[in-house]
Amino acid sequence: MWKWPWVVWVLEGLSPSEAFPRSLLSIAEDDDDYCFRRPLQPYPKLNNITSKVRLTSVQVYVRHAQRNEYTHHNCFPKGLQVNYTNDCSQVHVDYAIDEVAAVSELKLRKVFVDSEGRETCETGQLLNGAKDQMTRVAHWLRDAYLPDGASLGEVASLELISTDKSRTLGSLYYLLSAFLRPRDELPKTLDVRVQDNAEDALGLNYRDCPRVKALEGRRVFNRGRFVQTQSHSDSYHSCANLYTQLVGPVNFDLSAANDCFLSQYCSTSTYPPGVTVTPFLFNCVTNLRAERRFVEYGFKGFSVADDDPSWTLDHAVETCSLRVAPVVRGLLSRAQSSGRLYLIGTHDTTVACLLQALGGLWDGHWPHYGETLSVETYESEEARRFFRILRNHKIVHFPGCPPASPLCPLSVLEGFIASDPVLASEGYRQRRCQEVADLEDSSVSPRPSGPSQGRFFWLWTIMTFVLGCLLGRLLTTLKQQRVEAAVLEGSYTRI
Repeated sequence: MWKWPWVVWVLEGLSPSEAFPRSLLSIAEDDDDYCFRRPLQPYPKLNNITSKVRLTSVQVYVRHAQRNEYTHHNCFPKGLQVNYTNDCSQVHVDYAIDEVAAVSELKLRKVFVDSEGRETCETGQLLNGAKDQMTRVAHWLRDAYLPDGASLGEVASLELISTDKSRTLGSLYYLLSAFLRPRDELPKTLDVRVQDNAEDALGLNYRDCPRVKALEGRRVFNRGRFVQTQSHSDSYHSCANLYTQLVGPVNFDLSAANDCFLSQYCSTSTYPPGVTVTPFLFNCVTNLRAERRFVEYGFKGFSVADDDPSWTLDHAVETCSLRVAPVVRGLLSRAQSSGRLYLIGTHDTTVACLLQALGGLWDGHWPHYGETLSVETYESEEARRFFRILRNHKIVHFPGCPPASPLCPLSVLEGFIASDPVLASEGYRQRRCQEVADLEDSSVSPRPSGPSQGRFFWLWTIMTFVLGCLLGRLLTTLKQQRVEAAVLEGSYTRI
């Protein structure tokens, strides 16, 4: 538990990463190593079968490196804000090209040129610690896939893919600068393949998929219901109130606060003036956000979500499949190639969704800075293809693979993708994206507090029944009195 009062932390100027204790769910914990500080594990070599198979292709999905505290979120009253202006003379630049350039204050800026020749600029967050993190990844990849003294050109052709974000492109640049050697004899120009951000599945953009929005909203997947329930809990209100007290007059947005806290946690800088973040506040924010992430991405070990009948693992996996299906098909196509090394710059959310789409492989540990997901393809002397998946250099068991075998037939991966029409066919995925009719029955989320509409209905029914009985009794009495009076007067006739 926390062994120093938070006042001591503030007075002694400890950085967030030095001060904060362990917590139950926070992704900043040792098990997740979110800041990517631990050394990488040794590459799991194939023993006793290397003479029988040869490595034919490797694709490595790399999460971008550590960001600094510049943000587009309004987390702190005096927080450092990213400049999203389109004026290139005013835009905030992204990262230094190398150490020499950093000393001379030369930085790289991404400039977009439209069809009419006009230039506009845009930035994401700065990279912070990226060179060290990507250097570690690069050395590990070099040792794993290139024999000592071998040049890259002798082993494989290099292909680069990235999302169109400054932090992924910049991280990929740092990775390449540490990975490549003069003897590799590469062309003078290296192409990086990117897609338009609005259509890039590698960046998890799904603007063309109403079903994803329905599943993530207030319908069958009902993340909205969980968020509403959580937002009305005592722990959430305590966290929000403490945030306002210690951080300042800023609207409490859990996702934004979590993003800012973790960016600051991994940096060596202090919080803005007037901002105090105690261990309790840090833990309550990161824990609550972790709960939402478990529901959003479908972690089956999350017991709170299991109690909600509207939440199922299948809904979460379907959401991820719809979002990353083009990435999965690209993964299979690259696995069927030969003589290729693919380095793919991407994001934490993409890695998590990709694992879920590949048979629910996410284990609840959130992808850290510099996270790698590698897919290796091998070929035997009989021309049979095999594969294996490594996450941060640990072997991931793919469903349907022989449990005792170090490699799995590529036909298992091909069959898995072929059995899921969303993953197998872009045409089917697009049609499925438009199907929301089966979600309409659950389109309205129940209110988290106060009497439900059903209770109001039954209360109104009972009151109406009671009033109806009283009114009927009154009318019967009046009618009986009129009948008795008519009989006495001799004017009553029975029909």
